[in-house]
Formats: sequence, structure tokens, C-alpha cells
Amino acid sequence: MKENIQHFKKWWNVAKPSKKYLFLAFITALIPQICLTIEPIFAARVITSISTGFYIETMIYLIIVFVLIKIIRFVSWHFNFMIFPKLLGSSYVPLQKRILDKIKNAEEFNFEKHSKEKLINIINSSSVTVGKFADLLATRCARLLRGIVLIFTIFSINIPSAIIVLIVSIINFFIVNNIDKRRAKIEKEKMEINDLQYTKFSEFVDVRNFSDDLNITDKLEQEYLQVSKDYIDAQRRHDIANSMKDNFYEIYYSFILLILTLAMVFLVSKGSLDLTLYFMIVSYMTSAIEMFNNFFDINNEMKTAVVASNRINIILNFKEKRSVNVGSLDQDDIMGNIKFMNVTYNGNKENPKLENVNFKVKVNEIALFIGQRNSGKRSIFHLLTREIKQDEGNVYLDGIDIFDYSKKVHKTNINYLVTKPYFFNDSIGKNLKMVEPDMKKIIKVLATLNLVDYINSLPKKLNTKINDLSEGKKYLIQLARTLLMNSEVIILYEFPNSLSSKEKENILIALNILKDKKTIIIFSATDYAASIADKVYEVKKGIVTKIKHKTK
Repeated sequence: MKENIQHFKKWWNVAKPSKKYLFLAFITALIPQICLTIEPIFAARVITSISTGFYIETMIYLIIVFVLIKIIRFVSWHFNFMIFPKLLGSSYVPLQKRILDKIKNAEEFNFEKHSKEKLINIINSSSVTVGKFADLLATRCARLLRGIVLIFTIFSINIPSAIIVLIVSIINFFIVNNIDKRRAKIEKEKMEINDLQYTKFSEFVDVRNFSDDLNITDKLEQEYLQVSKDYIDAQRRHDIANSMKDNFYEIYYSFILLILTLAMVFLVSKGSLDLTLYFMIVSYMTSAIEMFNNFFDINNEMKTAVVASNRINIILNFKEKRSVNVGSLDQDDIMGNIKFMNVTYNGNKENPKLENVNFKVKVNEIALFIGQRNSGKRSIFHLLTREIKQDEGNVYLDGIDIFDYSKKVHKTNINYLVTKPYFFNDSIGKNLKMVEPDMKKIIKVLATLNLVDYINSLPKKLNTKINDLSEGKKYLIQLARTLLMNSEVIILYEFPNSLSSKEKENILIALNILKDKKTIIIFSATDYAASIADKVYEVKKGIVTKIKHKTK
């Protein structure tokens, strides 16, 4: 019992279903159980009445049975089915929101430990299982209540019969519980193997283009097929466990019912039991044992729900990024002047340290920061995007501490590009319309980047799938998307190596045009953008030094 209470708490903390809908599901499941409890009384009356010639009474009992079975019971079940989606939705949708919030704020190492494919499989297979258990719980509790009522009814009719039903139910509980523990363990193993199957298949897809060069194609194929065989083996063990309950246990259960029924027949033959009571006891005895068995199934269902809950907790227990406190200043008349004053950052695994950094980038200027890997460029970049906060000094945007602005103002006015942009698996047009639905503005930005002729040369033009483009063209589309967001400050963090000379030239021309309206900051390992930069800084071991260069 203590273990089941702990399991219930685990499930409840993950599912958090609506109490209102859970109660309604219980009530609409309970009414049919009450009808089933009353039905044998009238059914027994029908048999005895017709055998004694009371035909009017028989017809009345038949009408009552029909009303109970066909109307009240089925209408209640109908409402129960209507409540189920609301009960599932009250758990499922908020759970998905909690998962998304957790993933959005999670540290990157969480995703290194668990593959994206495994997380997708968890969401796909476990979230619904957790949500559905609320409805199963309501139905099982209603049936348990009916079983308890039936036991008390049998006690009032025949005490020995009631004691036998209790003993049989207790024995059944231990048998079923033992089988269900094994089923839950195998179910967990099967899910974990399925996670691995997703991951191995993803690896095979990701490296398909160069796996032959590394001579690992056969190895990857064998690993995937071995996991597939392991899954089939787990499924076999799972089916055997199900068979133990669905077949061998049913033989035992049917034998017990046969013995009990024969005992009741013997009592009737000896005149120790009235025929009407016989029909009621046999019906109630069978129903009571079935009700308890049905409720005992909740052990297995709860274990399955807990396995699913534990899998979802892998995500819900992700360690979140250290939060950076930001202000609520909604001033949105930003020009784009950036200033670092005596900024020191002690560094961590992802962001190198900075020492007493001072620089200014005014509106309508392009500033280039040149530095190699781990030089400190990334820390400056992440300070501007507010992913981290300095240990000493200040970062200003238009003379106001950059961390004083609200999240909305900051996101609206500072935007950035990275070397490997993310695009939705859709067309060029759809990806651009995600940030700006006005086609005239889209065409204007594409013209600035000298992309209109290129896109018009494509067979499907703006309807061309983004994944059909080269990496260089994808970067240019990302730049177009960034410009469409109309931020006052644009940050370019490194240029992809795949850019052609012509594409680099187009980028420099576009940036030179844009600087009349924007503040542009570029982080690069090379100086090829120095020709358009108003200021060039060298970043080395956390120290930022201004470099003289030829100005236009």
C-alpha cells in the first residue's frame, strides 16, 4: 500500500489533472456501476415471478431492467466518454507546456546526455500514458466502490459466501500483483530499448554521407539491427507476461468460479438456499470478484503510468541555465549605441574570461572584433545577448544598463546571426513570413542582399524548400530574416566557411548599406570584413585592443 501511495504521488506530480473533471469522470463511471448492482435484484425477481405466474409483476421488472441497462447506464457512459478528452486535455496540454518551458531554459549538457530522438520518443509515448491514467483511475475507483457494496450485500444474504469472495479476492490480488510487477519491469526495458532504437537510427541518417569514408557503415547498421532484435526480444517477454495473466490466470479464475457456483447449486439442492437468493448470490459473487480483479488492474496501470512519469521527469528535472535578472524598462525608442565600461567576466566552461573591457560602438557604425577560439569573443557576444552577466563593470545600450531593459525591448532591438542557422523545414517564403508577413518588405530586404535575381532563377522561386539551398545561401536567407525583424543592433557571430567570394561580397555591400540605419557588430576569426568596418578590435585572452586600420 505504501508503495502504491508513493507511485500515485509520483504520477500526480507529473500529470496534475483537473480535480473537477476527475470527479465528474468518477461520478459518470459510478452511475453505471450502481445500475449493474441493482440489475441482478430485478433479474432474479423476473425469474421467480414468471415461474410462479405473476406475469404483470414480471413485465414491470423487465421494464425496470431495460431502463436501468439501456438508458441510465449507457447515457452515463456516454457522458463519461465526453468528459475523457477534457480530463486528458487538462493534464496533457499543461504538461506539454511545462516540458517546453523546461527545454527552453535547460543547460546545453542536458541535450548532450539525452539525444533529441530519445526526448521525442518520451514525449510521443509517455505523455498520453500519464494523461490517460486519470480516466482509468476514476473508472477503477468506481468499480472498487461497487465491489465493496457487493461484498456487504453478500454478507447480508449469506456470510460464508461473502467470506469466500473476500479470500478469493485477496489471493487474486497477490497473484495479479506479482504478474503486473514483471509486466511493468519489461515495459520499462522495452521503452528504453525503443529510445535507443530512435537514437541509433538518427545516427545512421546523420552520418550517411560520410560513413563509407570512415568505413563505419556496416558497424552502424549492425548496431541498429541488434537494437531492433533486442526490441523484439523484449516484446516477446512482454507478450509472455500478458499471456500469463490473460490465459493461465483466467483458467485458474474460471476454475474458482466453477467451484463456488457448484457449491451454491449444492445448497439449493439441499433446500438450504432459496432459488431467488441463489441467482442474486451467484451474480453478486461473480461481479464482486470481477470488480476487485478489475480494480487490482490499477496496480499494473499505475506502474505503467509511473514508468511514463519517470521518463517525463528526465525532462522536467533538466538543470536550467543560471537565470540572469533583467529589468522591466519598456522604453523602446532605442537608437543602438553600445558601450562597455570596465567589464570583467571571470569565465566558465562555455564563455572565456574578459578583463577590464572598454569600447564604444555608435549608431551607424560597424565594429569588427577579431579573435581566435576561446579568445573572449563569445563572452562579449553573450553579454550583448544577455545570456550571461559580467562580474564587474557595465554594459550600456543608449546610456542605460542593458540588463535594465525588459525582455521584450531587448529582443526587439538586438538581433543576431550565427554560422549554423535554424530554419523550419519549409519554403524560403514561409521561413521569412514567420517574422514578417508583408511581402513588399520581404522583397525589399532580398533586394538589399542582391538575392531577388537568384530566387527568381529557382524553379519554385520563394516556394523553394530551404533545405535545397547551399549553406552560403541559407546564411544569406538568415541575414534577410534578421533584417526583417527591424532591430536597431545587428550582431553577426562568425561567417560560415562555405560562403563563396560573391556571397561574401554581397554581405559586405549589404552591411555597408545597412549601417546608415543600424548598429552592426561583427565577431570573426578573420579580417575580411575590415574593409567596411569603422572600428576594428582584437580580442585575445580576454583583453580587447583597438586596431588601427584603413578607413574609407
